[in-house]
Amino acid sequence: MQIHCPSSHDIIQSTRTSEIYNSLLQKMTLLQGPENRIDWGNGHVTTSHYMWDQEANYYSYLYTRILVADLWFSNFHSNPMSRDAGLRYRKMILAPGGSQNEMMALEKFLGRLPTLDAYLRDIGARE
Repeated sequence: MQIHCPSSHDIIQSTRTSEIYNSLLQKMTLLQGPENRIDWGNGHVTTSHYMWDQEANYYSYLYTRILVADLWFSNFHSNPMSRDAGLRYRKMILAPGGSQNEMMALEKFLGRLPTLDAYLRDIGARE
């Protein structure tokens, strides 16, 4: 929003897009650039999402990764080929498809509310 909604032409000319992107990336992912600086690259140019009105939707990717990590670690990590876990997933999540509330189906499958824990462990932010 900082980049797409400048209050003046002068502000957009002086905007350091790379530094804003890198700073937000470090804050959101907890990953640090070289020497904890924010002037280390131009990652914002590697995706067009930021230029075709997908900025807000981009956060859904992270949210999806959080949910998938929870599903994976709580049901499949110890045995990815588990017939029981696979059939349970197929019956409870895939078979009903969009005919059910997705979050309620996920909570029922997990037996609890989804958490960030598995995702944070997956990216090395927790043990």
